[in-house]
Amino acid sequence: MTYWVITADPATATGPGSTADPGSATDPGSSSPGGPRLHPQARPVWGVWLDRRVLLSIGSPTLRRSIGHDPAVTVHLSSGTDVVIVEALALPDVKTTPEMVAAYDEKYDWSYSVTEYGELTALRPTRILAWQAAGPAGRDGFRATGCWLFDDD
Repeated sequence: MTYWVITADPATATGPGSTADPGSATDPGSSSPGGPRLHPQARPVWGVWLDRRVLLSIGSPTLRRSIGHDPAVTVHLSSGTDVVIVEALALPDVKTTPEMVAAYDEKYDWSYSVTEYGELTALRPTRILAWQAAGPAGRDGFRATGCWLFDDD
């Protein structure tokens, strides 16, 4: 099973539990003993590729607020040798369709419930970088590399 990791800037989130509210204790992951985190946060999430979009179940209210204020995100697969990095923009107000849920359920052998887990987050890629490393732990260079640029659509 493959997992995606999403990175978004927590400094753009506002409200309780966000790094823009460093005094909040409602989200212990939003600040560190030295104060608010100023680095983008990476989190493992589940997602699928469908119709030139990455669809993610991100779960975190802080992360949802963050991408609501700044839709630029980066997601990547969890592998260090078969790498896919997607730079994308989160699309606001995309409603989860039965086709989206079917793709998600098939990949993860799951029954995704929008009522229980919320809408899937749709990302429109702007650039994809990918490579497949050769040899043990990638020590022999690359088998294949690629870069794809996406126009606005």
